[in-house]
Amino acid sequence: FYRSRRDNDVEYAYFSSPLDLLEEITKGGRYDIIFMDIMMPGENGINVAVDTAGCVPFSEFEKVMPHTDTFLYDIKALDEELHIKGTGKSNRLILENLDRLIEAGKKITVRVPVIPNFNEGYEAERIKEYCDKRELAVEFLPYHEMGEEKKKALLSCKK
Repeated sequence: FYRSRRDNDVEYAYFSSPLDLLEEITKGGRYDIIFMDIMMPGENGINVAVDTAGCVPFSEFEKVMPHTDTFLYDIKALDEELHIKGTGKSNRLILENLDRLIEAGKKITVRVPVIPNFNEGYEAERIKEYCDKRELAVEFLPYHEMGEEKKKALLSCKK
């Protein structure tokens, strides 16, 4: 099922099936934004991942857990003092939420931005051991400062 309508110079298209959407795209349909209902029982090949820093109440995870295949979970440090020093916040909630996701049997990939003079070396090794002990996949990501230039530009606009 497919229908379309125009409202305030925005065109909406509704599809009752992802297969209908794929068929329309194959015919040359173009869309700037696609919103998908992730509750599509029986559809194969569509995986849902949640990318998170884990610093939210666990009730937020409970809302998405039934519809999520994988959690991409950022950890910057295990040592609480180091985490506070680097981020300004405790990591207790982050680690508690991770343990609860593990207990729930969710698929988790821990991602660690390796930040020079912060979590490289010993702390990165601790995170690897922590993940290995819990049989979690872990990815170490090179740190980048791409957001720093944008931050400077935004702050300069406020003046």
